This record gives sequence, C-alpha cells and structure tokens, in this order.
Amino acid sequence: MKKFLAVTAFALTLGFAGFAQVLDKPMVQNTLWTGFGNPTGEPGSAARPDFRWYGFIDTLQVRADIDQFIIDGMLAWGALTTTDLDGHVDGFTFANTRLKPISFMLEDVPSLGIDPFNGNRNYNGKYNYGDDSYYLNFIWNPLDNLSFGIGTRLEWDVGPAPSRGAYTWETRSHVNEGDLRDGVPGEVPVAGFLYYANTYAQKALAVRYKYKELFELGGAIQDGSSTSALATNVGFEITPVDFLTIAFAYERLFLDNSHMYTGATIRLSKDFIIDAYIGFNNIGKNYKRIGKWGTGAGVLINFSKINLSVRPEAGFTWYSDSDYSMAFYTGGKVNYDFMKKYHLGCWVSFAWGASNDNWGSDRTGGFIFNIRPEFSFDLSENHNFAITTEFESLTDSYKNSWDSILFGLYWRYKSR
Repeated sequence: MKKFLAVTAFALTLGFAGFAQVLDKPMVQNTLWTGFGNPTGEPGSAARPDFRWYGFIDTLQVRADIDQFIIDGMLAWGALTTTDLDGHVDGFTFANTRLKPISFMLEDVPSLGIDPFNGNRNYNGKYNYGDDSYYLNFIWNPLDNLSFGIGTRLEWDVGPAPSRGAYTWETRSHVNEGDLRDGVPGEVPVAGFLYYANTYAQKALAVRYKYKELFELGGAIQDGSSTSALATNVGFEITPVDFLTIAFAYERLFLDNSHMYTGATIRLSKDFIIDAYIGFNNIGKNYKRIGKWGTGAGVLINFSKINLSVRPEAGFTWYSDSDYSMAFYTGGKVNYDFMKKYHLGCWVSFAWGASNDNWGSDRTGGFIFNIRPEFSFDLSENHNFAITTEFESLTDSYKNSWDSILFGLYWRYKSR
C-alpha cells in the first residue's frame, strides 16, 4: 500500500493536484522571472498599448526544520518597468511586490460598468488564496502526526480541486477554471468561477492530525474572525482502501456566506486516476441572492513508458438566482519529459460564462480562450531554466473582445 500511494503521490506532483504545504521539506528555493508581451487591448486597435517589457520579479522561499518546529517563508521583490503617458517604458520601480506573471494577463479588462483595475480572479485574496508579497508560517509538531500551525499561507488542504498547475510564481502555473471570474453576470467580464473550499487552513491558526496518507482531520480559525463571528474551518480526508480517497471540508462553520466542499479520488491504476469534486458557495441567508454551486472532474492519464502525462478536466457552475444561466469550462494539461533533463508542457482551456435571462439578444455570457505552452531544461540538480508563452482572448457579455500575450523566462534555484 505504501508503494502504491508513493507512486500516486509522485504522479500528482506533475503539476496537476493541490498542495499540502508550500515547501514540503527543508530547502531554499529562488525563482527569478522576467517577461514581455502585449498588454491587454482590443485586437487590431490603433489605441492598443505597445509591446513592452515588464521587468523582473524574484521570489525567495526558505523552509527550516528545527527539532519539533518548522519555519516556512517567502519574500517577493520586483524591479518593474514604468511607462510614460504614451505607454513607453521610461524607468524602473523597486519594491516588495504581490504581482505575479499572471498579473500581466487580462487583469484590467475595461468592460462597461466594471472596475477596470479589478480582474476579479480567484487568487486576488477574496477566498484566502491571495498571492501576497510574502508569507510566513510557523508549525509545531509536538507528537507524531499532530501539527499546530499559524501562518499567512499554510496550504493545508484535503481532496482534489480544479488544477492550478503550480503556485502562481512558478513555471507550470496556469489559469484556474478556464480563468472564469468571480461574481454574477454583468458584475465581471465572464462570470462563473466557483470556489472549492478544500483548503481549510490558509491564513489561519490551525491544528491537524494526519496519519501517513490514510487519514487527516484538521480545523482552523481563519483570518478576519472576531469574538462575535468566529470563522471556523474544518477538513477531513480518509483513504479506506488503496484505490479511494474521500474528503470533506467546510469553511466559516455556522456563519452566513459559508462554503462547503466534498471530493474524491479514484485510483483505477497508478496510470489512471480520477478526481471529482462538488462545492457550494455563500451558504446562509444570502444564498438565494448570491449563492452558487458546481461540480467538476479531472482524469490523470500517465503513459509511463514514454514519460507522457495528460490530464483533461471540466467544471460547471450554477447560480441560485434562476435568472442566471450555467457557466462551463473545459481544459487540459499535457506534460512530456524526454532525455531526463528536458520538459515540455501545454495547458489549453475554453470557458463560457453565465448570462442573465433578462438580457436581450445583444448580450451573452462571454467566452475565454487560454493557451500556455512551456519548455524547461534542468541545467543541473539545483538549477532549472524555462521559457513560457501565454495567450488569452476574452469576449465579455457585451461582445467586446480583448486579448493579451505574455512571454516569460524563468530561472529557478532549488537546494537539495
């Protein structure tokens, strides 16, 4: 059983699954990124901003294990280019920054009635997935399998969820749920993102008991709690037999606007793994107005003999307001490793947003297309170099279109 679960865990680390903790062992990791491309603009428009260089972003992560204690932290800084009134690069600003490569991709879609500087992506911080300029975690393991943690990005989760590929500063990161945005139709450019609350401890004070890969039970008091509204989260996961893992989590227990999650992983073999999940958002007295629920699934197929992995996935979102239609996305990731040191990958997704039945024929739910090929090369055991290209096209509910392209260069150092 141990061998089977170890093989499965390795397969899931190929950029497909969730994350149990930011760094999984003591190490130093540094990721340096530089990028350039076409900022958000209307295709063919003379007013479109010029092709530009965005500068550098460096992300340093350190984990130290000292007896029963773990200290885990990250700091990101940037040497970011600035532009003049004509959009031409005219200098640099040096700062501790929360910007990530995805920040330069269709984050500022200027749709009518929508804040042009709020892309409403799920990792803007609304649901504890905020990509801040730093994180700092302290974990105490007083007994085997028992952990207490306090931090700003613990990443304690249970069960599967839609893929993000990797953390947003890393090479294999890609858009989540086809880049559908969080909100109702008309509030965001293409609505339909659903929050799957399987990460029960993120910016929180937490405790968990985890017995090998068989059983996990945890709870957390999340950031934003008060004496009158204690935001308590719980998470549970069990693997009763080798081929099946079942998980449940609830965020903001006994409070309004809470979130519920359940998911399962079915391992038909080490080369064929099915993930499925269901989520409910904004449970409580506001559910009829702003509530939504959804479901999705992904299938990991490994062709072990040729080092090829394929993972298609799809998801659906329904709103509690009957005036809103269903949102849907589908996508997938392919990874291919060759000659041991070379790695090719590509993410492609298509997303159709929810619409309002009261709209006329001149409006739709909108559509998003995203593609992100990548190539990386292991220079040595410690150093990796990668090149990525990302293109995204978005058509909003008014049938206005924008697109953006981003080229990225990554250098990653990882101690062994």
